[in-house]
Amino acid sequence: MEETKPKREDARIRSTKGRVQEIFLQHLREKPASRISVTQICKEAGINRTTFYKHYLDVFDLLDKTERELQTSFREAVGRIRVTGVVQTLTEILQILQQNMVRYWPLFGPNGDPALAGRLIGSCYPLFADNPMFADSREYDDDLKKILYCYLSGGCMAMLTYWMQYGQKRSPEEMAVIMDELIRITMAGVREHLEVFRQGTK
Repeated sequence: MEETKPKREDARIRSTKGRVQEIFLQHLREKPASRISVTQICKEAGINRTTFYKHYLDVFDLLDKTERELQTSFREAVGRIRVTGVVQTLTEILQILQQNMVRYWPLFGPNGDPALAGRLIGSCYPLFADNPMFADSREYDDDLKKILYCYLSGGCMAMLTYWMQYGQKRSPEEMAVIMDELIRITMAGVREHLEVFRQGTK
């Protein structure tokens, strides 16, 4: 029996959902999701409520699916680290954020989900834990890996937030090199003083 492939959305459906997301994110800049109505979105998107409910349960489901779309793009980019290298992967992530900043920035703003950044970071931990930087040493226990990941990813997220908020004065390529160097410097320090870090996690 042949495996049934998921049906791809046609261009009209993708266009409708894209328009709905765009209008929703525009409103999210000004107010929380709880104050955005389906009626308001439908009116501005030029669709009826039946069309909206074919794709979303409510406004919060729309928010969740929009976040998941961003998470998928983020994970796909991070998943290419082994193939393209850290700098190239970071550059790609920064380019994705730069190209979609106007679209997705409301998700990280005051009316967005404060836990989104944490979920983005957390979803990529398995890729980090399997990174070659740990492969040659059994001295890194899982707890230490998680501590290092929180430290490094938190710093990178802070740099990304600064970069997006203050006009991207440096190119994605320049920022990627800075992040990569800071990660390498940090990991070199950990390896040099590994015994201290191991004792701290007992």
